[in-house]
Amino acid sequence: MHLTLKPRECCRFLRRLVRGAAGLVLGIACLALVGLAAGGAAFAQGGPPCSASGPACGGTCPNRADLCVTDDAGACVCVPGPSACGDTEVPACDGECPGTDRCAASATSGECVCVPRVACGATFPACDGSCASNEVCVDTVAGACVCEPMATIDEGCADSAAPACGGICPHGFTCNVSGTGAVCSCVPLATPCGSAAAPACNAPCPPDEQCRLDAAGAGCVCAPVDRPCALAPAGMCGGPCPDGETCTGVAGGCACMPVACGDSVAPECGGTCPAGSACRGDAVGDCVCAPDDPPCGQTAAPECGGVCPAGEACVTDAAQNACRCEPERVPCSLAAAPLCGGVCPDGEECAADASGSACYCTPPLDTCAGAAAPACGGTCLDGFVCRTDAAGASCSCVPVLNSCGSIPAPYCGGVCPLDEVCRPVVGGPCACLPCGMAPPGHETTLLWSDPTVFGWDEVPCAAFYNIYLLEAMRMTDANGNGIADDYGACDARRVEGLNHPPDPIAPPVGFTRFYWVRGANDVGEAPGGFTSGMLERPNTGSCP
Repeated sequence: MHLTLKPRECCRFLRRLVRGAAGLVLGIACLALVGLAAGGAAFAQGGPPCSASGPACGGTCPNRADLCVTDDAGACVCVPGPSACGDTEVPACDGECPGTDRCAASATSGECVCVPRVACGATFPACDGSCASNEVCVDTVAGACVCEPMATIDEGCADSAAPACGGICPHGFTCNVSGTGAVCSCVPLATPCGSAAAPACNAPCPPDEQCRLDAAGAGCVCAPVDRPCALAPAGMCGGPCPDGETCTGVAGGCACMPVACGDSVAPECGGTCPAGSACRGDAVGDCVCAPDDPPCGQTAAPECGGVCPAGEACVTDAAQNACRCEPERVPCSLAAAPLCGGVCPDGEECAADASGSACYCTPPLDTCAGAAAPACGGTCLDGFVCRTDAAGASCSCVPVLNSCGSIPAPYCGGVCPLDEVCRPVVGGPCACLPCGMAPPGHETTLLWSDPTVFGWDEVPCAAFYNIYLLEAMRMTDANGNGIADDYGACDARRVEGLNHPPDPIAPPVGFTRFYWVRGANDVGEAPGGFTSGMLERPNTGSCP
């Protein structure tokens, strides 16, 4: 855009642009222009109107405060001239003030007011303080404001490159990118970006910024112009870069460079490292390059800190004294019932609830001390087994030291590998037999969750369970041999879970319901245990 200024505006305009000796010569020229204007006011007032004064656009405007300028179409038009500070809008506040005062936004009223100038060095980060007439207040890379000589700018706004648009414009105008983003032009500062109408947001912003919709899509804000990192000015590197890179100052300008590990942020630590190492957070929260973790199988037991596929953990294989990957154990509450092999806090175990449909953490169920000798079918902590004492009168948990074969028949409560059961061999001692060759090995332990619901512990080699019920005033033993006269009739057969359906109906007054649960498979049913006289309890009401 070409511009014709009145003498006083011309002087102010030129003094901003030129420094040193040239400024002195222009100052003298300006004085001559002012004097000529004073003597020739009648001539100027009687000159042609602005619209008919092209191409120089030196005509007059109806409002003597307006300026006659050339618009984008090449026509001469009148635009508002310099305004008083109080008549301008926040945040531009580009009006005129008397003396050495400057126009700024008031922190209390939110309007533009004239305030005393502040020294440049005290205005960081705005850097809008006062300097000598031939200097400008700028910020430095070190984060301070200093006065520097004002450069001579010969480039007009229309000749500057978009989208930077760093050319000069008259007072009350700013050099801004056009709507197409291809050229620069001087536009009035009458409507600041923040007051512009959305979604058009057609208002000026400072150089290197554009007026755009805000994040909410309801208003307009000045935002940095999107430009590649390589086009950012040296010392102000900030353009977009690919993932893992950052816009960094290099010799002669800016470039996208990989983020070094030490410059990345913990705990993500996404910086680059040499081959064979990875960027990880250390004990103090810094990112450092550390050697890659070896595969699990290459680490030493029992530490086993190697890498495994996703969803697996590196654990110790005790039998091989080596490390191997196995699926990670899930929390107990997320484990599948009724097996419930999930993880619990120390001192607790993962068990199925009474319904057999969910798992929960509970203290280990150690029922050995209350079990009947010499059968001793109670439960113990891992690594222990329920056995009779030397006198054969009580049961206690003792460390598992012996295998099934060392346990005397017919009790056979020894430890066997998975999918085997400790059973007496015909005419011989106890031995571990495959589940497909022998019935389950011992009776169950009932676990009551409330007066109407009970479950039981899992019996090795049991594919299902048979439940027996006796409703009587009491159990009787007519011949006194320790075996009850009746152990009830079949109540439920081939139950595949570990719980009995709720039984809310109370027995008749004076009666009690006695329940027995026996594990079974296609080979047969587990024994009912032994009496204190070492006699096996019979099955008086076998489930078909």
